[in-house]
Amino acid sequence: MRCLSLAEYLWLAEQVTGIEAAVLSKAARIDLADSALHAPSASFGGEAFYPDIIDTAAVPTCRLA
Repeated sequence: MRCLSLAEYLWLAEQVTGIEAAVLSKAARIDLADSALHAPSASFGGEAFYPDIIDTAAVPTCRLA
């Protein structure tokens, strides 16, 4: 599985909102978006925290909302 990068996320957000990615990248809590994008790949001891595809998709969706 490949997670979206922050740059890809900002590009998508620019397409949806019409606000330039450079402006969006200056948001106060952009670090939380970066964290949310990488959350689905979290694991411990080789065991994925979110092995189910539904959970894998839901984690960044909930965190980004």
